[in-house]
Amino acid sequence: MSAHKSQFFEWLPWTAGNLEKVPKDDKGRLEMLSNWRSQAPKEALLKCAEKWYGKEAYSAKHIEGFEICEYGKQPTDEEIKVLFPMLNK
Repeated sequence: MSAHKSQFFEWLPWTAGNLEKVPKDDKGRLEMLSNWRSQAPKEALLKCAEKWYGKEAYSAKHIEGFEICEYGKQPTDEEIKVLFPMLNK
């Protein structure tokens, strides 16, 4: 997550009104992330991850999900595998 500096150390803290609380040094930023993202994934997200990655998804400590926009084209599972090749088992 720390590789996404603009997302985790600029944009998200800014939208939450916490930008001034972001540490300037790398060590402090890593500590901030470890405290910030310490919740276990929700059951619904684990079930979705299991669909694409198998039962081993339940051992994941962090999962970032995405949602297909309801107003656009609804891709099939096969189209999703083309868009996200890492999902091919």
